[in-house]
Amino acid sequence: MPNVAPSYDLPSTYHLPDLLAELPWPRLLSEHYEEVRVESDAWIESFNPFNEKGQEAFRACDFSRLSALTYSPREKAIIRLGADLMDLFFTFDEYTDIQDHAGALAYRDIVDDAFRNPDKPRPEGEACLGAIAKDFWNRARAIVLPNAPCLGHFLKDWEGFSSNVVQEAEDRMNQRSRGFYDYLKIRRHTSGSYPTLALCEFGLDLPEEVYQHPLFVVLRDQAADLIALINDVYSLAMERSRGLNWHNSVMLVMREQNVGLPEAMDWILDYGQRVVKSFNANVDALPSWGPEVDERVKVYVQGIAQNIRGVDDWTFESHRYFGPKGMEIKRTRMMSPFPPGHGFVRMGEGADEEDKEGAIKNDAVTPSLVSQVYPVDYVVAA
Repeated sequence: MPNVAPSYDLPSTYHLPDLLAELPWPRLLSEHYEEVRVESDAWIESFNPFNEKGQEAFRACDFSRLSALTYSPREKAIIRLGADLMDLFFTFDEYTDIQDHAGALAYRDIVDDAFRNPDKPRPEGEACLGAIAKDFWNRARAIVLPNAPCLGHFLKDWEGFSSNVVQEAEDRMNQRSRGFYDYLKIRRHTSGSYPTLALCEFGLDLPEEVYQHPLFVVLRDQAADLIALINDVYSLAMERSRGLNWHNSVMLVMREQNVGLPEAMDWILDYGQRVVKSFNANVDALPSWGPEVDERVKVYVQGIAQNIRGVDDWTFESHRYFGPKGMEIKRTRMMSPFPPGHGFVRMGEGADEEDKEGAIKNDAVTPSLVSQVYPVDYVVAA
């Protein structure tokens, strides 16, 4: 009997694996959430990044809640900066998701210039991303010393994020699909994990030898992998509805291993569980740098771990990926596909109503697969 290739269509219902079952950090929501939400919503809306309908949908995503969950142990200033950073991330994501390589590169250059030259007036008529990034960065710089290493770490991580977003846009334009491990090297950046984790360092004044310790390098990589995989698993239905078929690890595992959706989810679950096990072991293996530094290290470790847990919690508590059914889906772990949809980006004034809301055409063309083989034990740190 001939082999039958598995279908890449999503079934009418499918199960969402819980990658974080063995992560010991529980859900924690900052006491500053409500206050920050009012302030941050007003801030991002002042830049008018989307049309009215798009802004309403963007608000329902509740990115302030994401910050209040991921930076939950920290002071209000960090929660507010985190909320504004999430707004910037997802605005940048919405703008670049519908761009080719040149368009994404132009947006990247605007934001990178705003970060590198925060005192420079933004040009008239420039996309609002420049003004958003400038205002965020000037407030972030104000809470630390001018030469604080965390500033350089953040800029390096942001540029890694933005350059990989441009690479993703080029892959889309060329209909290029990568193998899982090759994709993950990009995805851990495009998820925004590294700049998000960099903000955990603000206000802690960690010695550089602590920040650059090999175990912390691995912990940040493992956190980025888990955040990327969580996002891919939960966003699969939304991304398929927008036609972003081959920039998701679940789809790539299905194609690369010639398996169906349940088998791909099981494979990613096993991968994620091994990352969590290694992450926990690496935290336990951290050395001591003395009582005073160790207290700050403890806050930093909790920040990294809470970022992982917080992304998972926020996915169900916001309307970003599941609409109003998030808590029901969290309870049942069962998901259904979405009808064709689009993002929030406002297009040209002459466009029709659907285009103004950022409609993305579903592309039925299956891109060529670019496969690379990496050792399976990559996720297990020594």
